[in-house]
Amino acid sequence: MRIQELYMRDLWSGIVINDVTFSRLNVLVGISGAGKTTIISALKTLVRIAEGNPASGLEWRIKFLDDQKQKVIWSGRTSKKIDLTEDGITAKIIEEKLIVNDNVLIDKSSSEVNFNGLKLPRLDDTKSLLFHLKNEIRSIHTSLTSSIIIDVDSPEFSPFNRQIINKNKYVDQINERKKNFDIKKFSHQNKELSWKEKLYFAYEYDKSAFSFFQDTYIHIFEQVKEIKPRVARTMESTDSHRMLVIELFLNNGNRVTQSKISSGMYKTMMILAELFFGSNNSPIIIDEIENSLGVNCLPEILAQLNDTDNQVIITSHHPRVINEIPVKFWNIVSRKNDGAVVAYPANEVLPSGRHEAFIQLINSPEFRGNL
Repeated sequence: MRIQELYMRDLWSGIVINDVTFSRLNVLVGISGAGKTTIISALKTLVRIAEGNPASGLEWRIKFLDDQKQKVIWSGRTSKKIDLTEDGITAKIIEEKLIVNDNVLIDKSSSEVNFNGLKLPRLDDTKSLLFHLKNEIRSIHTSLTSSIIIDVDSPEFSPFNRQIINKNKYVDQINERKKNFDIKKFSHQNKELSWKEKLYFAYEYDKSAFSFFQDTYIHIFEQVKEIKPRVARTMESTDSHRMLVIELFLNNGNRVTQSKISSGMYKTMMILAELFFGSNNSPIIIDEIENSLGVNCLPEILAQLNDTDNQVIITSHHPRVINEIPVKFWNIVSRKNDGAVVAYPANEVLPSGRHEAFIQLINSPEFRGNL
């Protein structure tokens, strides 16, 4: 999947994201409060809506190529009115449209719902039709919901996160391809896998891919001798559902349990696992990539992000990150006087050349928000 363009309007706050465009590699830069995280949050919200979660007071439009290279435009509007139900806070989706290769596939208004030209009965208005019809539009749905979004609120960002694994769910697939197991193909077929599950299945069944990943990790953290994911039995587990934990073994003989792994080492492992073991079609979206990463981590992480086939969208205000990525991949995010969030391709507004690129950036009116 490749995200091409995003528009969103928050009817509560009045904040508008004005048709931000994306390429294969994107570095969103700008002063604090410019709207970088707002863009990431908007993408995260759309993934959650596609997964059947509620949202209130939003208008959106996102353009992307799905995994089958279909041109997709998904738009909608939710009510500002909030209802309290047994399931929590909900809001109705008032309008929704899905256009695929210039053909209207889903068209929902206040009066009727159409799918591929056929009128449908009213469905649960608190959930997106993209979710309701996910089996009929599987490529589109899985393309969007397989986006890898890493921010401070990501539950998988914490080494204290409990990960339950159901090995029995994948046993037939594993047995079919055990002799020629390819973790990236396996991940593409099972896009619901977490990064720790991908790491575990690579460790067990794709030794060469895991070895390459481990060598890269050890190159960054030279004190590490071995990464070992394992399945543990707990008081709550069953034979098919066990807890998946990751441990580090150091050169000095010490063992580091998952909860004791530093945030920088853990985040580095998470990003590298997605790059080495995840589907090449899944966008990787990281808010403030420099958070928790030391100077020893950033060069290798940035090099891997630059080389991957995945679409990458990151935010940063760190000079090392910005100077490591060519100017043509920068998007300068600013807020206009009316509060709208806009993004300018840096190579269109900055002087040509890479000399003192970061200095050029921070002195530009687009970066400072003087619009």
